[in-house]
Amino acid sequence: MSLKNKKYILIFIICTSIIAKAYPGDTAAFNKSNRYRISVSAGPAIPFFNFGSPGSASSKNQYDSSYNGYAKTGFHLAINAEYFLSPHAAVKASFGWNTNSFNTTAYNNSIFYNEPGMASVSANSYNSWEYMVGFFLTTPFKSYPSKVSLNFSVMGGCFSSNFPTIVTTFSQTATQQAGISTLTANSAQGLMGNIGFGIQYKINGHLFASMEVSFTLTYLEFTSALYTETIQGNQPISTTPGNPPDVWVGLIKPAIGVGYIF
Repeated sequence: MSLKNKKYILIFIICTSIIAKAYPGDTAAFNKSNRYRISVSAGPAIPFFNFGSPGSASSKNQYDSSYNGYAKTGFHLAINAEYFLSPHAAVKASFGWNTNSFNTTAYNNSIFYNEPGMASVSANSYNSWEYMVGFFLTTPFKSYPSKVSLNFSVMGGCFSSNFPTIVTTFSQTATQQAGISTLTANSAQGLMGNIGFGIQYKINGHLFASMEVSFTLTYLEFTSALYTETIQGNQPISTTPGNPPDVWVGLIKPAIGVGYIF
């Protein structure tokens, strides 16, 4: 094991020990009746990296190997469960769903035709699913130790998303004929990482409310991409791009939730 890896492991152990240090009364309260928590949270799903990049006008076309996601801010929903190994450390599992509509205006501005602006674009939304497991740490907020706690989680797992079918309809002009083009691809899966920070308020012995912001990152490569163009009065011409659409997917997910301790 390298010295660098040993350093990271030592830092992790020290941080975990500090956060997991019990305050008076924790050990007595920690028993089989309050080791489990389940919660539901929801909020916006804000894209970053080139998952949400609009690209620059007239600089890209459907054959580009570097794909921008053109995702708009959408909606995130998650179901979370924690099993506590100690008063401040738990194993956490989470299942999440995100939906992000496609920015047709930005895409239309970035594709290249003989006369840009003479086209209209339609597309369905990105719908993605997250399956994660990892560690959850919590520590009481000093001013309100029995009610408020600060939380941190780090998880990894699988991220899966569809590819929105992109249909471009272009009208006849002096230099081009009317027609329609379609870009399709298969769904993609990738390994993902997620880091979350939050605050939790204990309503009573079983119910709690929470606020959290988490950051998700994954790389997706959509396979079997197919670009089909049909010029009015001609047979469709289908082309497989030299490189399938690939994109770094980043999501910032502020969320509020409610949960139950049992």
